[in-house]
Amino acid sequence: MVWALKDGRLSRVHQLTGKQREDGQTVLAQGTVDHAGTAYVAIGGTYLKRVSDITAIRSDGAVSKLALPADAAGVAQSLATLNVLWLTGDGADGVYARAQGDTGDYVLHLRSGSAELVARYPSTKPTSTCDLPHPVDARKLTCALPDALAYDAGSLVLGGKAGYVLKIAVR
Repeated sequence: MVWALKDGRLSRVHQLTGKQREDGQTVLAQGTVDHAGTAYVAIGGTYLKRVSDITAIRSDGAVSKLALPADAAGVAQSLATLNVLWLTGDGADGVYARAQGDTGDYVLHLRSGSAELVARYPSTKPTSTCDLPHPVDARKLTCALPDALAYDAGSLVLGGKAGYVLKIAVR
């Protein structure tokens, strides 16, 4: 279920149907809320959620899949095949997604109809340390991406399990 809390009142906005729960594995995983109160959640039929599973649930209960292109420049595989690891709002009308696939780890900026690469580590293997003594192009990282991400005032901050915190200036 997706709930909304406003002015001390809790309201159910969305609930999975019986068909969506049949396999016993379907859960709401990785979610965030944008400035307008739209929740973005990855809903799918397996434990691993795909970028193509990201669903927008508006505060009035309207539900729609996030309309995305098949590919994004700089991403070496179809967006639909990437696993969603983390989501955070972008402060406007979209989300940032930490995603992983066979071709590497990615941070993507997703809005209806568009997907833009923000950061890329071209492997899925962790790195033990990360020494970046000066600013670098986040789309060409030599260090594994931290697990979690958050957006604040024009910057993405990534942290967790990587032994360092990464700050990326975004538009």
